[in-house]
Amino acid sequence: MGEAVLAVVQLADGGTPSDQLASELIGYTRERLAHYKCPSSVDFVEQVPFTPTGKLRKHVPRRQCWPATGA
Repeated sequence: MGEAVLAVVQLADGGTPSDQLASELIGYTRERLAHYKCPSSVDFVEQVPFTPTGKLRKHVPRRQCWPATGA
């Protein structure tokens, strides 16, 4: 469908985003998941958006990552 798996990661307090950490996360998933389920890249964010009931608001990160094609 032309989409790629992207990991959106919120680090714990004191965590520092880096290319090395992204590589470790991708390597960790490749050891444990099928290749098509593994992220090809990692996007570090300050805060992952949740609803007041605690569910992940998936459409927010998707809009930020998709190009402005109207999809």
